[in-house]
Amino acid sequence: MQLISLEANKPSFNTVHFNPKGLTLIIGKSTSTDKNNTYNGVGKSLLLQLVNFCLGSNKIPAFEQHLSGWEFTLSFKVGDKIFTANRAAKNQNKIYLNDKEFGQTAFNAEMERMLVDIPEDSPYLTFRTVLSRFYRTGRGSYVSSLATAKEQPFSSLVNNAFLLELDLDYVYQKRNTRKRYQELEKFEKSFKNDPVIREYYTGDLDVEFEISRLKQDVKKLESDIKNYNVAENYAAIQSEADGMAEKLSQMKNRLYYLNTSIKNIKYSMSLYQDMDLEKVYSLYGEITELFKEGTLQTLENVTAFHKSIHIKRSERLAKELKTLSATHLEEEKSKNELQKAFDEKIKLLAKSRALDFFAAINAQLAELKSKLSKLQDYKNISAHSKKEMAEAQKELSSQEVTTIEYLEAYKEQEHPVYLGFSDLANEFYPEVPAGISIKNNEGNNQERFKISAKIQNDASDGINEVKIFCYDLNNLINSRVHHFQSIFHDSRMFSDIDPRQRAILLQLAHKLTKEYGKQYIATINEDQLTSLKDVLAEEEFEEIIGTVTLELKDDSPESKLLGVQIDMQYEKD
Repeated sequence: MQLISLEANKPSFNTVHFNPKGLTLIIGKSTSTDKNNTYNGVGKSLLLQLVNFCLGSNKIPAFEQHLSGWEFTLSFKVGDKIFTANRAAKNQNKIYLNDKEFGQTAFNAEMERMLVDIPEDSPYLTFRTVLSRFYRTGRGSYVSSLATAKEQPFSSLVNNAFLLELDLDYVYQKRNTRKRYQELEKFEKSFKNDPVIREYYTGDLDVEFEISRLKQDVKKLESDIKNYNVAENYAAIQSEADGMAEKLSQMKNRLYYLNTSIKNIKYSMSLYQDMDLEKVYSLYGEITELFKEGTLQTLENVTAFHKSIHIKRSERLAKELKTLSATHLEEEKSKNELQKAFDEKIKLLAKSRALDFFAAINAQLAELKSKLSKLQDYKNISAHSKKEMAEAQKELSSQEVTTIEYLEAYKEQEHPVYLGFSDLANEFYPEVPAGISIKNNEGNNQERFKISAKIQNDASDGINEVKIFCYDLNNLINSRVHHFQSIFHDSRMFSDIDPRQRAILLQLAHKLTKEYGKQYIATINEDQLTSLKDVLAEEEFEEIIGTVTLELKDDSPESKLLGVQIDMQYEKD
């Protein structure tokens, strides 16, 4: 794809023409005498954004907000055929390619068909991802030679491997295998987060043993349920048994009272000994002779009285004993009858179960079965996943070997795109080792290759920009998987490069793109260009100046790209 021009439907717009081959420079000039004044705002970066916009970029809200009514047309050539891509700032969903309407996705698919030889089933590789390596927009695209703004590492790997003509099957194989392994690991961890499963890992328990125990518990419960006799009047029987138990308790208390009373009566009756007058005389002995005559008569009377009281008390106790014994006998009989009836109720309850109890047992059985099923599932799935993980590891090891062998063969073939970077870098640093490094990535990640563009001691000022230039120009000239004919760099590319490096860059770009019939397009600040006078011969300097096709100035809105003053923030990065 060779750029021809960029136009707009507004007469104020300063049309941009691109030289058909070699260098094309668009200069940003400041007419202010203030040394602190910058070249920003004249439209240099906007120009690259507008080209990118016409080539199917995502919507740019700032264009819709600030440039409503504007339409931009990019003319370009693919092979011998000229195309125009027209896109309006207002209705950005439609892009017209040679007046044929396309949606954004369909437009990019058509451009991909014309410009990029992408293999089938190649995720992360599109016309847009490849284009961004030739037309670098945004600050983030000038940080690394291998990555563009906000690009994910795997996308960067795929696109760089593609341009370096590496076999993408190696890239996708590792990603797919590693991804499968990681998903199995994630599944294993998520399964272990289940409360039932987690219990066995946090408690360091053996799942096999637990499955065996659960099987036994389930079997026992199933047997118990099978032998249960469910009584519909279980509650009534239970209530009757409870009443009997309470009655029996009361009877036992009464029998205990009767037994105690009988024992007390018998004890009281055993304590009395008959005390006749002879025993009294014997007790007092000879001292009875000292008693007065009336005293002995009194002793006889007391003894007779005492005997009379004892006889009456004994008769009363005997009568009470007889009554209590009869009551005890009757109570004992009633208690035995009630005990027998109670025992029958208990036997019936032992054989039967209430419906709610039966339901509770069934619920417990269901819970155990669920737990058992979950553990068995985990055991089976875990065994399967561990087997798959082992197979994935085996496959990854096998891929390591074939990748090492493949890279050895690749480097022996001396691909121009693999070697070209070193040749370009040597133009800037003749005595410094440089080149593209491609290694097998042995890490536990999804990236097959470690790709880097290296210039030894690449920490010095401006060397990163040199790497970006050499890498992009090498891909433009030497990579055979695309049909791009141009590179477009923003002026920020030259901000940290010293005049000598800048001169080499522009001369090398002009020379090689002319030689190969390609374009190197760049916006550049005036001071970045005029400083070359000190390092170039006059003729060399004039040749560079002769590639300028447009000067954008800050002296008036008309001298800026849009031809009118519009302030907007269109870069997200």
